[in-house]
Amino acid sequence: MSSASSTLLPSASPAPSRIAEVDGLRGFALLGILVVNSAAFASPYFGSGLPDPAFSAPLDSAVRFLSTTLFESKFYLLFSFLFGYSFTLQLASARRAARPHHPAFLRRLTLLLALGIAHACLLYPGDILTIYALMGLLLIPLQRLSPRRCLLLAVLLITALSTAVAGLGVLDHWAGTPPTDAVETADAVANTLTHYREGLLSTIRFNVEEWSESVWLFLLLYQGPHALAMFLLGLAAGQKGLLESGTLPDRILWRAVITCGPVGLAGGLALALAGELTPGAGLGTIITGLTDLTAPSLTATYAAGLLLLLRRFPGGWLARGMAAAGRMALSNYLTQSAICSLVFTGYGLALSGSVSPLFTLLFAFAVYGGQLAVSRLWLRFYQQGPAECLLRAFTHWQAPRLPRVTRHAPGG
Repeated sequence: MSSASSTLLPSASPAPSRIAEVDGLRGFALLGILVVNSAAFASPYFGSGLPDPAFSAPLDSAVRFLSTTLFESKFYLLFSFLFGYSFTLQLASARRAARPHHPAFLRRLTLLLALGIAHACLLYPGDILTIYALMGLLLIPLQRLSPRRCLLLAVLLITALSTAVAGLGVLDHWAGTPPTDAVETADAVANTLTHYREGLLSTIRFNVEEWSESVWLFLLLYQGPHALAMFLLGLAAGQKGLLESGTLPDRILWRAVITCGPVGLAGGLALALAGELTPGAGLGTIITGLTDLTAPSLTATYAAGLLLLLRRFPGGWLARGMAAAGRMALSNYLTQSAICSLVFTGYGLALSGSVSPLFTLLFAFAVYGGQLAVSRLWLRFYQQGPAECLLRAFTHWQAPRLPRVTRHAPGG
């Protein structure tokens, strides 16, 4: 689902003030988002509760199992955390410039909402930008909370939501709710593939219907509160400046990896097992609720592990590539959907339902590697990505202007 180091909003401060670790984390989150979204594009069975019967070989099951365990419901949480963290950077930037922050932030959210709606209708109904735009409004009244209260409220939100989902599963189990209907799911899959194979206009019509009739509401009610909880954790971390250089000691990061990793991995494994074994509707929902509770732990593990890696190899190609991709997060996010649409839908090859989970995973990594390289190349000439430029211009109510990198002659 970049601004002065913001998630999917452009920088409000000059490039030298950027925080490399924040950009690197955001660039890393793009990989997880792409892996999950590619799977959704590639298989109409994604999210149905049933594995794709066309790809039931042991290798297919193993790849799906790995992807679900390590990627699903983890990386939009990292993006959300960075969104909240970046909000504090935007506030600080506005204070330094002695300008009001909230009007600019509201304009930013307005254009983010418009981009999200266009993205959902034209490319990918599972868009997360609209959710960020709507839930981001709550950051304005919540900004006065202390870090301790932000942390407490975030924990309460995650716990309450997870308990509610698991509770619905218990009720379904007691009521004997039948498992996912394979015939009904197959009909829905056939309808999706028909729209994709009829071409561009049919694909757009399908996206509009999917998003407007059900997807946006599901994302708002389900992912929205989880995103808000991570906004709050990012807000607390930003108030403490935890991602400033040297603020967060390596021993704390190692402790996060060691303590959070097993908890988050256990939840991911449970979700993957449920996806392959297809338990009854009630049990599947209970597992989803428990996974929601543990997903932030695996997200924290990834973030801590990547920070340790970036600190170990600060000038390596991976660190530079991820930081460059993170500086262009919005442009890269939209580009990912455009590429997937060209490959899997009626925009181009319409390969949805025709490729294996392994092909899809390798495809995602190939696209991501290309984005790292292209982002580094682009930023050699320009200070921002094209989408970041547009969003920054609207935020500050200026004409769009893509600033070039200034190069000084030797001795000049």
